[in-house]
Amino acid sequence: MTAQRFYLLASAVLSLLLASASAAHASTSVSHVNGPDASFFFCNSTVCGNVFVLTNQGPGGANPLTIFYDFEENGIDYFGNGLAVPHSVFNETGQSATLNVDIDTFSNGCFAFDPTVTCTPLSNGNITASWTVNGLASGSSDGSNTHTFPGISVKTSGHFVFQAAEAQGTMFGVNFDTQNGVFGREDMVTLTFTTTQ
Repeated sequence: MTAQRFYLLASAVLSLLLASASAAHASTSVSHVNGPDASFFFCNSTVCGNVFVLTNQGPGGANPLTIFYDFEENGIDYFGNGLAVPHSVFNETGQSATLNVDIDTFSNGCFAFDPTVTCTPLSNGNITASWTVNGLASGSSDGSNTHTFPGISVKTSGHFVFQAAEAQGTMFGVNFDTQNGVFGREDMVTLTFTTTQ
């Protein structure tokens, strides 16, 4: 797993963990991913952001998207996920993809690094991105991996391929252009999230 994929997985897990922090018992949820995926990570002098797009294999072959985002600005980390986003917001070909989504239906949260600052989760905002394969790296993975974080473990199993990509766009009004993009395909990957609290 590339460092970026691991970072984005960790961000996604943090979003899920914080969103379910009120749960007082252990639980397991399973997601099946089958189809194209894309991600990016960027930082400039004032903000950092990342997005992870997964295509789910739903009942009857339906393929809604799961989208995780993380956006840090002025000492506040905004995060969220959309668990059943219509596939129409994400278009892909073999070498490129585009995303245009508003987070108004997402589960959103925030965390202020300064305990004296009160944060308010984002309730709307737009993320647009385009990915173009840049030939800098490619790879594939088969088998199972387990990553353990405080309060949760994530097991992935299946096959995925990826290619490095340039990603450009805007995230909540901030322009980005980064070589830290990944465009790939998950083939019958199972994600199992197990909380331990």
